[in-house]
Amino acid sequence: MNKRKAKDEAWDNTRSWADIKELIDSCRDVTNPLRESRVNRALTVEQVLDIFDKAIEKRDPDEVPKGHHHSVYRQREVMSGDGLMIHNILRECA
Repeated sequence: MNKRKAKDEAWDNTRSWADIKELIDSCRDVTNPLRESRVNRALTVEQVLDIFDKAIEKRDPDEVPKGHHHSVYRQREVMSGDGLMIHNILRECA
């Protein structure tokens, strides 16, 4: 998925952590694990997927994380940490 579409989808997130985990698992089955990652070219796809797995393993599978939140400092809506992680997962796996 391209950056713009992944960002828009992460901002208006409707996927639960279980859905995101399924996306990561399906990416493992289809993708060449030794190819360089779209998110970080210094890592392989397998390494990036392992990092994503560890980041969401202790999350509630039924929770739908918010993709954005209001920043008091910036006085506007900004991408949340979960939104950024979802953005990167979508760029790599979708």
